[in-house]
Amino acid sequence: MGDEVAAVDAALARGAALYPGRLASSAGRLFAWGKAGGKGGDALPVPAATIDKAGDCIYPAACQIAKESGARSGGTSIFLKASVDVGPFCALDRCGRVWAWSGWSPAWPQLPTVLQSGCADCAAGSGFIVTVRVNGTVWMLGKAPAPTSLPDARDGWEQLRWAAAPGTESAAAVRDGDTASETASAPVAVAVDACGGVVLVGTADGTLCSCGDGVALGLDSSSGTAALTPLPGLPPVSAFAVGSLHAAAATRRDGSLWTWGDGLSGNLGHGDRKHALQPSQVTLGAPAQGGAPATSSASAAVEGGGGSGDGSCGYSTRVVSVGCTRGQPRPKRLQGSSGNKKKKGGSFEAGQEGPRCHAVTVRTMCFPLFRQNRSIFMGNLGLFGVYFYGLMANA
Repeated sequence: MGDEVAAVDAALARGAALYPGRLASSAGRLFAWGKAGGKGGDALPVPAATIDKAGDCIYPAACQIAKESGARSGGTSIFLKASVDVGPFCALDRCGRVWAWSGWSPAWPQLPTVLQSGCADCAAGSGFIVTVRVNGTVWMLGKAPAPTSLPDARDGWEQLRWAAAPGTESAAAVRDGDTASETASAPVAVAVDACGGVVLVGTADGTLCSCGDGVALGLDSSSGTAALTPLPGLPPVSAFAVGSLHAAAATRRDGSLWTWGDGLSGNLGHGDRKHALQPSQVTLGAPAQGGAPATSSASAAVEGGGGSGDGSCGYSTRVVSVGCTRGQPRPKRLQGSSGNKKKKGGSFEAGQEGPRCHAVTVRTMCFPLFRQNRSIFMGNLGLFGVYFYGLMANA
């Protein structure tokens, strides 16, 4: 038991050092609010007294959790992270246990329940969860929406494999009970994010790998893959996020911002509305004359920021955190004056605002990358639809 605790502590510390900000600095209580009604039961694991007549929980309520051996009663401050998509949902506690639940699906527990131990990170996709074990392997439970290249893991945990480097054999895993040890040449996973049918994994050396299917895959191809494959052209990263239509990452060396995926709403920040099948660097700062992006590079203002007029707004453009909207459909345009054709470049239909991306720099400057519509700014950042989860640390 002592060795297991030490391994979890070491893995959590490694993740905090290599990918800062992904986990809470101290354990907190798990809260939820929003649409509470769901098929087969409540979609939110909150007390019935907190749900109004419309079936909504309109203020943050402490989640109820299943009683587990070694776990304290519901609401106790034990959680470091919560991840939300269309369901299931998952959370990581300070003991390295991954809890999962989904009130509307009978395939998952209705209350947060421990489904895997010995973990350093977790993330929820559409219909599945993915975890990083303390030994650096990546595991999946559930099934991504069809069509998908990811394995069907509805009957039990499946390990995600690494793509083979050119000229080498595939990094195979050797099963040993409930654990697996990779070959010496295999990468060591540290952090993970998922959304829809895409999984992103950050390794100990900063390589960002991707697998699954979707426009946010970032592998310069429209076809999916079941193997975790390094993203082309992307330097080692320290932060990353994937949304329903796009993804973003910040590099370790200079904190430069890179984005890829669906760019229809200008949310990639490349100065156009084109899609990007692989990562491309973004220039942060005020637009130059004529609306074009500033020409100063993100690395030019590392730590010190820039003076007025150089596109850096007087702030450092070293990115430390990124976020992409989740549960985001491709927006529909309003019809033109003729009523027959969609107006090119026109306003979005109500409730169909475009996807958004935000990057926070070392001096807490927040750069929004999206087509702003109806004064929507921070809404839905990193959260899905009508379900909201958060962690609240002890006072």
